[in-house]
Amino acid sequence: MKQHLNTAAGKKKMTSEEKQRLRQIEESNQMITLPEAEMDLYARLILYRAQKDLFDLIVEETGRDDIEWTDYICAAVSSEDEVDALLRVISFGVTERFCSGCFNFMANHVEFLRKGDMIPEDGTLKLIRLFPEEAGILMMEALFSRTQYVYYEYLSSIQKEKMSWGTYLERLLQDEKMLHMLVLVFRDAIAGIDFKHVWDMEEKPEMQPGMMAGIYRILSDKTDTGGGT
Repeated sequence: MKQHLNTAAGKKKMTSEEKQRLRQIEESNQMITLPEAEMDLYARLILYRAQKDLFDLIVEETGRDDIEWTDYICAAVSSEDEVDALLRVISFGVTERFCSGCFNFMANHVEFLRKGDMIPEDGTLKLIRLFPEEAGILMMEALFSRTQYVYYEYLSSIQKEKMSWGTYLERLLQDEKMLHMLVLVFRDAIAGIDFKHVWDMEEKPEMQPGMMAGIYRILSDKTDTGGGT
């Protein structure tokens, strides 16, 4: 049976004590990270999935099978409003996933690609990059930091003696199996992001304060989020 830990915006809301502890950890800037090339790959996968899920919806709703992927991705970002909508959907989708408690601590294998994905022979995902590489890496670091905190809370809940945050980070750096599990949990969360239902909303997602607004600012390089800070 898969084990999940509910957090933040999920079924179990964070207590004021947990929020304060998370804020203190984030402000301490004591986090580990993954290589930038790996983080960039995850960011591109998220961008691809957001574009591909909209493509699939269009095909399903129109019944057309003659839409070329290259033509679609060029047309989908032909205006500033369309780009902004895509960035909002990404910001909402990743925040919903990483704050919903859908973390699988029994994961042992993660499949990023799905049936019907547009993968050319060279294996390179074709997409329109809507934000700089640095912005994508910053987004992934924010999501990886959230995963680290959730994993810390999970370990604390199953151990008799609570670790300090510093001890937890030391163990992550020293224990390959422990770090591998953290990365698997992170990858599983990425692979499980569902942008289809976000695109299917009658109205585009309202900007929410906190992580969603922060990620939107990172990707769009804007200070005005259209509501919430």
